[in-house]
Amino acid sequence: MDVRLSDYGIDLERGFLPAEDPLIHLPGAFDNYEGLALALPKLLLSGNVRKMISFAPNFPINDLRGDREWQRAFVCLAGLTAVWIWEGDEPNLIVPQSLSLPLIEVAEKLGFEVGFGFDTAIYCNWHRLFMNSGIQGGNLAAIQNFYGGLDEEWFYSTHLEFERWAGLIVSSLPELLEAVKNGNASATVNLLKLVENAFNMMKAALDNAENGCRPETMQIRTGQFLRGADEVIFEDCFEGQPKKWLSWSEQGRISVACLHHIFGEDDYEKPLMVQKHKEFYLRLINEPKLDNFVAVSNDQELRSTFTRLKTSWNEIKCQLETWEKACFDD
Repeated sequence: MDVRLSDYGIDLERGFLPAEDPLIHLPGAFDNYEGLALALPKLLLSGNVRKMISFAPNFPINDLRGDREWQRAFVCLAGLTAVWIWEGDEPNLIVPQSLSLPLIEVAEKLGFEVGFGFDTAIYCNWHRLFMNSGIQGGNLAAIQNFYGGLDEEWFYSTHLEFERWAGLIVSSLPELLEAVKNGNASATVNLLKLVENAFNMMKAALDNAENGCRPETMQIRTGQFLRGADEVIFEDCFEGQPKKWLSWSEQGRISVACLHHIFGEDDYEKPLMVQKHKEFYLRLINEPKLDNFVAVSNDQELRSTFTRLKTSWNEIKCQLETWEKACFDD
C-alpha cells in the first residue's frame, strides 16, 4: 500500500489523532463563543443557553488562522449546536444563522460532516494533563464538556486511549499489506503479533471503562446531547433543505472502519465523517485482502494468528458498541 499517511491525517505515533495537541482556547476575538462553550457545565443549569447563543455576536470566522484554530472552532460550534438542538424538554430543530453559517463553513474547510462525534469533535477536543507524559489513560481530559463530571471525562478518555492503540494499528497497515502483496508470511505474522498486543490494550481500556463511566449517568446527562435528529434546518445553508444530525453511535469512526475491513466478518456501514478519512478508507479497501492471502497460505502460524485476531476484533467491536448503546440508548 504505497501511500503517504500524512496526506490522510494519519500520524505514525498518534494514528488519526492530530499530530499536534489540540488548541485549548481560541484567541481573544472569539471570547464570546469560548465563554459559552467552556462554561456549558455551569450554564446548562440555567436552562437559558439557547437564549445566550442567540444574543452572541457574529462568529469572527475570518480571524481563524491555521488548522488548530479551525479545529477548535469546529468543536466549539458543534458543541453549541448540539446544546441548541437538545437543551430542555423539546428539541429545537432550527439552528439560527449566527450559529449555522460559521459551523457549516468551518466543517467545509476541514472536510467534516456536521455532527458531534468522535471523528469530528472528540479527536480534537482533548489535552494532556501533564505535557511531559504521553497520550494515555490517566493523562487525558476533554477541553470542552457538556455537563462535565467524572463519567463524561472517563467516556472521552476511554475513547482516546482506545483510539491511540487503534491508530497505531492503522498506521502499520501499509507495511502489513505490502507484506501480503509480496506473499511474505513470516513478515505478516510478525506484524500481526504487534496488532494482537494493541488489541489487548484496547480491550483493557474498554474493560476498565465502566469503573469511571456509568452508562446510566451518561444517559441522563451527556448522552442527551449526543443524540441524532432527522431533520435539522441550518438557517441560510443547504438552500433551506433539512439535514440529518447524526448521533454519536450513527457516525462511523475511521479507525474502527479500517480494522473492521481487515479483521471483521462483514462490511462496515456507518458513514465516515471526515473527507481525508474517507479517501484513505477507499484506498484501503482496494488493496489485496489479508484474509484471501491467509486462506491460501500453508503457514499454520499465520492462519492461527489471523483467526485469533478476527475473534478478538469482533469481541472488541461488540463490546465497544454495547457500551456506547448503554450510554446513549438512542
